[in-house]
Amino acid sequence: MIFMKKYLLIGILFLVIFLSGCITDNFLENQMKKQKLERCTSDPISPDSCYYRVARTYNDSEICGKISNQNYKYQCLGEVNLDISFCNKIEPSGMEVNYRATCYYNIAINKRNISLCSLDTNEKVRQLCYINYAIKLNNNSVCSEIENQVSKDECLYWVTMSNKEVSNCANIQNQVERDKCYYSLAKSEEDESICDYIQDLDFRATCYHQFIEIKQDIRICKKFDTLHDKDWCYYKIAEIKEDDSICDDIAEPSVKDVCNKNVALIKKDSSICDKIQNEPTKNMCHEKIE
Repeated sequence: MIFMKKYLLIGILFLVIFLSGCITDNFLENQMKKQKLERCTSDPISPDSCYYRVARTYNDSEICGKISNQNYKYQCLGEVNLDISFCNKIEPSGMEVNYRATCYYNIAINKRNISLCSLDTNEKVRQLCYINYAIKLNNNSVCSEIENQVSKDECLYWVTMSNKEVSNCANIQNQVERDKCYYSLAKSEEDESICDYIQDLDFRATCYHQFIEIKQDIRICKKFDTLHDKDWCYYKIAEIKEDDSICDDIAEPSVKDVCNKNVALIKKDSSICDKIQNEPTKNMCHEKIE
């Protein structure tokens, strides 16, 4: 009997500790929510955005009611309650398109249900919903749900920027957008080989140019299509590396002379001046060093 009472007391003690912990947690959460709402009230710039964030954080639809912008309020109510009927109350015109699309998108993401994006009657809203959903889940197959090819290409571009899959750029139909995809990936990944896929010759050259000083690799120079770009590439790398032997690869004699002159001046080595073909340039090179 004594043992029974002992275990009963221990059980009651644990229950009290557990309940007091829950009460403390709830109290602290309510205090934090209260403090955040007070900051929203005194926010002179964007109190609505503040109320929206607090409502989403605590999943509290009552806080949505404090938002003055009616469309923003509907977005908040839709997302907190996971109810697209609130999204449908937002007029899909002007900036309100973003409120409505974001409302649909956030509910679709929360429910992991892409089909919700297709329910809106407004094409722009559907497209934005699909694009945001695809980016969030890093899934380019979602982009195929978009009817408009321009928006579909935009969707593929942003998903590719997220997952860094070079092969996804090839799915973009518009050449300009496809080239931009390769360029952006090459830059972000610091990989000049991705520039090889760019079709527009000038844009491809621009892509290679950004790696000349970064990589200092003469193999990049061989990738250029024009002699002018090749020569400029060799010239820059020769200067950076202070290596006159790289000047030898330059096709244009005047550029090669300038290359040798500059390297000679950097190294203060008059023997390099002797490689210059143009006599006035050669003499000037010797004079500056001696």
